[in-house]
Amino acid sequence: MNIRKSLLAMSCVLVLGAIAAPLTANAAVSIYLNFAPPMDHYEEVPPPRVGYEWSIGYWDIQDHQQAWQPGHWERVRTGYRFAQPRWVKYDTRWKLERGHWKTNQHHHSDSHHHKHGHDHGKSKNH
Repeated sequence: MNIRKSLLAMSCVLVLGAIAAPLTANAAVSIYLNFAPPMDHYEEVPPPRVGYEWSIGYWDIQDHQQAWQPGHWERVRTGYRFAQPRWVKYDTRWKLERGHWKTNQHHHSDSHHHKHGHDHGKSKNH
């Protein structure tokens, strides 16, 4: 009887763990700096590829150090547009906004942003 209860309890733990694991794996971590990130590296943008959009390279933080993440291809998603990664100034700190897909219904031009992905001098009060 105790073996049956133990097996049932273990099965429940495994099933709940399998459900919870994908949820925690997708959790995003916000990165803030008290200083502006370095200027981006120059990267030659490759020729366009059908069905793909180029994601520019950007400075990331890995193991408490700044690390350059090179540009890469993102597969186009119907009904969405790709928001490029960039650093945005919030008051006295800089926040990394990673590249992500947005629905087309709220399309705002990103042309006002610096080609390096920085938003120098533009402050959002949050």
